[in-house]
Amino acid sequence: MKAVQYDLKIWKSVLKKIGLAGKFAMVKYRDDWSKPKILYPNQVIVKTHLGGICSSDIHQL
Repeated sequence: MKAVQYDLKIWKSVLKKIGLAGKFAMVKYRDDWSKPKILYPNQVIVKTHLGGICSSDIHQL
Protein backbone atom coordinates (compact mmCIF):
# COMPACT_ATOMS: atom_id res chain seq x y z
CA MET A 1 0.00 0.00 0.00
CA LYS A 2 1.28 3.50 -0.86
CA ALA A 3 0.89 6.62 1.28
CA VAL A 4 2.24 10.06 2.03
CA GLN A 5 2.92 10.22 5.75
CA TYR A 6 3.18 13.39 7.85
CA ASP A 7 6.31 12.90 9.94
CA LEU A 8 5.88 15.02 13.09
CA LYS A 9 9.30 15.33 14.67
CA ILE A 10 10.12 18.43 16.72
CA TRP A 11 13.65 18.83 15.31
CA LYS A 12 12.31 18.77 11.74
CA SER A 13 9.72 21.37 12.65
CA VAL A 14 12.38 23.65 14.18
CA LEU A 15 14.67 23.32 11.15
CA LYS A 16 11.77 24.14 8.85
CA LYS A 17 10.78 27.21 10.91
CA ILE A 18 14.30 28.69 10.84
CA GLY A 19 14.68 27.99 7.13
CA LEU A 20 17.21 25.15 7.22
CA ALA A 21 14.85 22.48 5.88
CA GLY A 22 12.88 22.29 2.66
CA LYS A 23 9.13 22.62 2.35
CA PHE A 24 8.68 18.84 2.17
CA ALA A 25 10.77 18.07 5.27
CA MET A 26 7.71 17.03 7.29
CA VAL A 27 6.30 14.54 4.78
CA LYS A 28 7.59 11.31 3.35
CA TYR A 29 6.36 8.85 0.77
CA ARG A 30 6.12 5.21 1.80
CA ASP A 31 5.15 2.24 -0.30
CA ASP A 32 5.95 -0.51 2.20
CA TRP A 33 2.83 -0.36 4.38
CA SER A 34 1.34 -3.72 5.19
CA LYS A 35 -2.26 -4.37 4.20
CA PRO A 36 -4.73 -3.59 6.99
CA LYS A 37 -6.18 -6.49 8.94
CA ILE A 38 -9.73 -6.85 10.14
CA LEU A 39 -9.60 -7.36 13.90
CA TYR A 40 -13.30 -7.23 14.79
CA PRO A 41 -16.43 -8.45 12.97
CA ASN A 42 -17.86 -4.92 12.71
CA GLN A 43 -14.86 -3.60 10.70
CA VAL A 44 -14.54 -3.39 6.92
CA ILE A 45 -11.76 -2.51 4.47
CA VAL A 46 -12.61 0.33 2.10
CA LYS A 47 -10.91 0.50 -1.29
CA THR A 48 -9.96 4.08 -2.19
CA HIS A 49 -9.99 5.10 -5.85
CA LEU A 50 -8.95 8.74 -5.41
CA GLY A 51 -7.46 10.61 -2.50
CA GLY A 52 -6.38 14.15 -1.84
CA ILE A 53 -5.24 16.72 0.66
CA CYS A 54 -7.78 19.13 2.09
CA SER A 55 -6.99 22.82 1.65
CA SER A 56 -7.10 23.28 5.42
CA ASP A 57 -4.29 20.69 5.73
CA ILE A 58 -2.08 22.04 2.95
CA HIS A 59 -0.27 24.43 5.33
CA GLN A 60 1.33 21.41 7.03
CA LEU A 61 3.18 20.54 3.83
